[in-house]
Amino acid sequence: MSNTGEGTASLEKAIDVLNAISECPDGISQAELAERIALPRTTLYRILATLTARGLVRRDPAHRMYCLGFRCVEMARQAYSMPDLVSAASNELRALRDLTGETSYIGTLEGIDVVSLERFDSPHSLRSKTSHGHRKPIYATSQGKTILAALPGAERNEIIAVLRPKAHTDLTITDRHRLMAELRVVASRGYAIDDEENVVVGTRCVGAAILDAQGLVRDAISVAGPAYRLTHNRLELLGPEIASAVKHIGMTLPPLRVAIEKGDDEAVPTSAPAALYGAHPVWCRHRQVLV
Repeated sequence: MSNTGEGTASLEKAIDVLNAISECPDGISQAELAERIALPRTTLYRILATLTARGLVRRDPAHRMYCLGFRCVEMARQAYSMPDLVSAASNELRALRDLTGETSYIGTLEGIDVVSLERFDSPHSLRSKTSHGHRKPIYATSQGKTILAALPGAERNEIIAVLRPKAHTDLTITDRHRLMAELRVVASRGYAIDDEENVVVGTRCVGAAILDAQGLVRDAISVAGPAYRLTHNRLELLGPEIASAVKHIGMTLPPLRVAIEKGDDEAVPTSAPAALYGAHPVWCRHRQVLV
């Protein structure tokens, strides 16, 4: 048990080091790292040596600065790619960007946050520009609220039970009862609005959840921009357009591979990047049949 605890503590320290390095795009020295995360120099040296050997961190010998390694880029690319989803949504996201003149996004649920996967930038100089991989609280974004509203009740309640909502602006919904009431409205109309609730007052967003042909939630898209352009009246007009776009995306998505209930002696279907749909049986929850 003690070894497990020590191993977890070492892992947490290594993650703290990676996070600190990621916040410094121009690099950071070992001395600055030690000061920022309060680690003994010997401990920090060992962690940096291991991360460097694994390619997660690289050291610029000329300036003696540490930056994220290219292995991080490779890992991020794997997490970000999600080829079925991003490729299926790209045309609709471009169309929404062109229709609205605002930045369009696609994001995925991870834990109790929504992570941005892709965006198509507005041509305006003043625009929303959340970076890839940015995490946003599920309760304060249009994508998060529409995913919550579309989830099965039990799963939605589990997420809400662990939320600790905090105010990002004066308009952030932090009361669970009020959030539940808004989710019922979102479920009824098919889209959600972030009314200056997340980043700063002055930014609004409207989004809808992507459901596949089986009715399973497959992330969400949104359009975001300055509040003076995305007025309340305009959001109400854009909402149905985005709700229509997610239906088109959902119809083009291949079904998720679902594990089949099995005994110990039964074959187990597996998934691989090169696998073809139809290469193994898949349990269809919606139709309750083995396909």
